Amino acid sequence: MLLNIIFSFNRAMQLDLHLRSSKKHIKYPHLSVIVYHTTGKHFLGYLKLIEEYKCDPSIIFIERKEKKVPTYDYIKFFKQFTKDVKNLALQKNDFQTFNNFKSIVEQSINISGCDLVMFNTDDGIWTDDVFIEDEIKNLIIKNGYNTSIRYYVGDNLRDFPSRVKKWGEKYYMWNYLVQENINHWNYPFAIDATVYSSKHLYEILRNVFYSNPIELESNVVAYCLKKRFLGIGLSELQSKVCGTVINRVSTTTANPAVNVDIEFLNTKFLEGYELDIEIKEPINIVNNVPEKVYITKNGFKTLIYEINDAGREINNNY
Repeated sequence: MLLNIIFSFNRAMQLDLHLRSSKKHIKYPHLSVIVYHTTGKHFLGYLKLIEEYKCDPSIIFIERKEKKVPTYDYIKFFKQFTKDVKNLALQKNDFQTFNNFKSIVEQSINISGCDLVMFNTDDGIWTDDVFIEDEIKNLIIKNGYNTSIRYYVGDNLRDFPSRVKKWGEKYYMWNYLVQENINHWNYPFAIDATVYSSKHLYEILRNVFYSNPIELESNVVAYCLKKRFLGIGLSELQSKVCGTVINRVSTTTANPAVNVDIEFLNTKFLEGYELDIEIKEPINIVNNVPEKVYITKNGFKTLIYEINDAGREINNNY
């Protein structure tokens, strides 16, 4: 079974679209754990989703919560995972706050009983069917420190590297540890649609500090490159999922996105609307500004965004 851990922050309406696409396209038996975090009135959107999925045992919601701890306890926590706290380059304020994000992720993996695990974010949309064949499952489980399969890359993407070679008739294989022309085939760990061995990834995560999805991705990448873990990458011939950059909620990155207001979306979601997105085909980039964004209710669609020159420029830069 596959454990699918989905990260979401203030985007219940986008999470709803993501869940609808994953239920349609992920054909492998899976359990979804949504790790969500909210500010303001956005918690109401998640309460609505929790109510909608309360009878579905394959979907679990867990809230990420902040809390304060004494500085000396925080330092002690760090020393569990590193011999040199100074190398973490943490700011002073980082020693004042803590949350349950790391424990949620690792406990979910440890107690789920799933032999495979992947992560996703609420702005991704599955675009094609995915089924993990026994050959791939067994390869990942037996070589868990070395092998994973990534579903958001393929030869349909415009930056597809020439060093990536066919493996059999249905897959590509490459070496993540070759660090040249940095792109999505160079990062051995990702929080988007990449499947790992639960047992082996759990052991990796225990040795890395992180308190949010961005730290999870960047710190595990650095750890794997240092330890030479997860070097073998696999993918199907074409990507199965893509990101939709209709807004940006992170304050720690500056990735470009258009501004479809999250407050507006939350209000409309509470009023009973759903999100509908049109992506230009063929898909040739990982993250997309959609051609059109709609909200729908009772069979009626209302256009709330149509791509313009600014949106096309963002797509060109991706």
